Amino acid sequence: MSVRELIGRIAGYRASLWEETPSEADLQRELAETSAAAEFGKGGFAPLPESILRLSNVLADPYFRTKDAVGALDSDPALAVDVLRLANSAAFIGRSPCRSTADAFNRLGATRVKDLVVSSYLEGLGASMSGYSRIAFDHSIRVAKIARALPANAGCTPDRLYLCGLVHDIGITLLDQSGEFTYYTGHYEDDDVQCAAERSVLGFDHATLGAVAAELWGLPHPISAVIVGHHHPDEALAQPGDAGRMSALLFIAEDLERLTGGTDQLSEADFERVAASSAGQLMEISAAVLQSLWSERVVGKLHTKQSARSAA
Repeated sequence: MSVRELIGRIAGYRASLWEETPSEADLQRELAETSAAAEFGKGGFAPLPESILRLSNVLADPYFRTKDAVGALDSDPALAVDVLRLANSAAFIGRSPCRSTADAFNRLGATRVKDLVVSSYLEGLGASMSGYSRIAFDHSIRVAKIARALPANAGCTPDRLYLCGLVHDIGITLLDQSGEFTYYTGHYEDDDVQCAAERSVLGFDHATLGAVAAELWGLPHPISAVIVGHHHPDEALAQPGDAGRMSALLFIAEDLERLTGGTDQLSEADFERVAASSAGQLMEISAAVLQSLWSERVVGKLHTKQSARSAA
């Protein structure tokens, strides 16, 4: 994807969040903010190794050949071992263990392989962080684990919801790690104030940068659209199809994570509050269902040391 195409796509995501058709001045502003974020990223933030990017490129082709995907996995021995470990984990193991990368790929399937290898790599990256980046990572991985427990469908699988939660604030991590913007715990009154501060200093906010990163890394649709809109709930929820559904599930997961206060305990009133939110109503999910999913799939699994691999 060319930089021009990237800028146009992200600007389109941003413009789609407007309730009314944006004016020419609005569109130019969106293009300028997206261009600034893309220029920042073009210089080379790439936490994803070449082997994963190669795999993503192969799987982006709807007519890909399995042998090409397996070749991309085998080009990185650590990645191949990771996929074999996933395929032979309790969640996926069949009657007999997988003994080759090809067996593992066929068992897991292309969609799951792509989502899990990216999640696994980013988890390892986040676990080595410190300071504000680690705070952002801990929040994101907890949101990801909650999102994975929520009602899924073919377009929003549990693994894809997990990946979306994991990267929704990746822009913060990238900015903090680069030193281009200074974050302080408790420094901003709310998310809107933080995004405004980022735009004032940089010309773009972390949501736009996160969407740029997701596009550059070839993350599956509609993750980029969800990232760019995750501080605009009403507009994000109005997006059609999987983008609106994934946005709703991300908002639900974030609301639940914030209410925990760092634990895995919530009250009935907490579940009722989230169920009554715009996202909860859009998903038509009741407080009783949320509470049941929480007790069955979330309690005991929010510690950041637990990875996507061990929880798969």
